[in-house]
Amino acid sequence: MTKLNSSIYLAGSKQKLLKDILPHLQDGNRKTLLTPFSGSGVVELACIEQDLFENYYSNDLEEWVVRLHNKLKDPKFILDCKSVNDKYPSDKKSYLQMREDYNQGKCQDDTLLFNLLMRSHSNRMRFSGQGSKLKCNIPYGERNRFDMERMLKHHTLSQKMNVRQGGFATFLNSFQDLDWEEVTIYADPPYLGTTAVYNAGWSKMDDEVFRECMLKYHHLGAKVIFSNIFYNRGYVAQDLIDWCGEHSDKFDVHHLDMDYRNTAHVKYEGKKTDEVLIVSK
Repeated sequence: MTKLNSSIYLAGSKQKLLKDILPHLQDGNRKTLLTPFSGSGVVELACIEQDLFENYYSNDLEEWVVRLHNKLKDPKFILDCKSVNDKYPSDKKSYLQMREDYNQGKCQDDTLLFNLLMRSHSNRMRFSGQGSKLKCNIPYGERNRFDMERMLKHHTLSQKMNVRQGGFATFLNSFQDLDWEEVTIYADPPYLGTTAVYNAGWSKMDDEVFRECMLKYHHLGAKVIFSNIFYNRGYVAQDLIDWCGEHSDKFDVHHLDMDYRNTAHVKYEGKKTDEVLIVSK
């Protein structure tokens, strides 16, 4: 199985689960992969590397994620990122100066943003404020993970990725002319019951709407696969568990070997995380 990883470091990346996800994406009839929650893009990049599909359309709600994906298609951006990395020594003082420079520039310089991700703590991007008061506040991570080889591989593979910004339902609804019998949808929505920053704003109602979307596109003929959790750090996703039981004629549940008990600042000593991959039949 591929060891490929995205050059965009983000918490929640599915790189460690590629061996579990990729075998379910293709049944020999699918030409197009739709990913409504692209994140780091590692699933799309792995599919491109293995030539699983002809067409790749990705989406993310976060505008800065989409910008980084699209800018990594340009070799000049990669060279500019290297120049920035060389400019700031790999220590806390320089990191804080880099972050200050990025914020003083109204959070518009994506070469600085990319390098902040490389040096940040736990790959958890954090912003505060809005508009002119927007600031990046991710803490220093005592590392510098700048990797030119990884960036160049990302650059080469991502030429096939069409990445756009918006909500997941709007993204999926924009494909009116597709033959859904030739489409795979892989979705990695925010998980209720986890503490990741990117889950902020995702509600129980969003979860319900998302599941209805998955039923809709399954009914149209798409192969639907999505990641989630049944249990994490004392939280039981009972609505999802019940939904999977109700629709067991349409979806199989695969339990994965992942554990998020120690990913927050407070360790959890209870039962192991139950992360699942839900796959349409």
